[in-house]
Amino acid sequence: MTKTEEIGNVLQGRSIDPCEILLENEYPEPRYSLTIGGIGTLPLGDIAAIKAKSKNGKTYLASIFGASVHGSDAFGMQSQVRGSTVLYFDTEQNERNTARVLRRMNALCGYDTKVTKQEVRAYSIRRIDTASRWAYITEQVNMRNPSVIIIDGIVDLVKDFNDPIESKEFVSNLLKFAQERDISIICILHTNKAKEDNNMRGHLGTILEQKAADIFEVVRNGSTFTVKESECRNQPIEEFSFVLDNDGMPRPSSTPIPLSQQMRDDEITQTLKKVFENETTLQYNEIVRRYEKFAVCCKKTAKNRIKVALANNYLNQLENGGYELHNER
Repeated sequence: MTKTEEIGNVLQGRSIDPCEILLENEYPEPRYSLTIGGIGTLPLGDIAAIKAKSKNGKTYLASIFGASVHGSDAFGMQSQVRGSTVLYFDTEQNERNTARVLRRMNALCGYDTKVTKQEVRAYSIRRIDTASRWAYITEQVNMRNPSVIIIDGIVDLVKDFNDPIESKEFVSNLLKFAQERDISIICILHTNKAKEDNNMRGHLGTILEQKAADIFEVVRNGSTFTVKESECRNQPIEEFSFVLDNDGMPRPSSTPIPLSQQMRDDEITQTLKKVFENETTLQYNEIVRRYEKFAVCCKKTAKNRIKVALANNYLNQLENGGYELHNER
């Protein structure tokens, strides 16, 4: 805003408070670092979280996301910031294991696993005092200008992850940092030890559950790791699975097409025709509301069906953020 515009606003009695929402302004849809099945995820300027039990695939998923953001198509994910810098910070593992993570990302991108790429970097920071770790991360972000950073072991950036005041302040600062630098911050945290408790640990986990735009849960069943988006502020992605090959590399798990898929697709297209009856375009939340009504289903099911519609081009997303039915439908 120019000085002249500011003066004009003051004379007109208009607020120039940067926190105030003005309907005269445009507020664009989120920008994402990745799309999966046509659905945007890991929004820039926001934080996301990966959670799982100990040794259940969190770091493997982080490797998949990091490599995919940089342009790997091994998992069919489409980078929206292709070639951008990705930084991985490990607070828990020794240097040898952190190097293994970096080699994994390089391999998924098709790079030499013995040569460090300038745009894909990893840091083992457990040798740094807890109080100094966040300052080190900030320094590297300012120096490297990444689009995505991954913090494996977010719990090790605070003194007491069960302190509600410290946890709230830290997550607030994390959100502010992500917004100011327009980056996506992926935080990795264990879930509670109890078998049936899938909540992230401590007050830090509780605050992350509340504030993160996307929360991905990894569940291991034998040799298969399944990823589902347990919480999402925008549109959730479909769950997917991966296995480890003989070299310990994550690979997509092939799953049979359900026999009911055609029936499901028919139901989706017929319901969408009702949703868009007498309408040319609709906003996402209105589509969800109408889908719930016409399909007589819950909001979660409605969102999942809309994801399928987008992935199969039953719906088109417009530049203004609205949606329309595909011309052929």
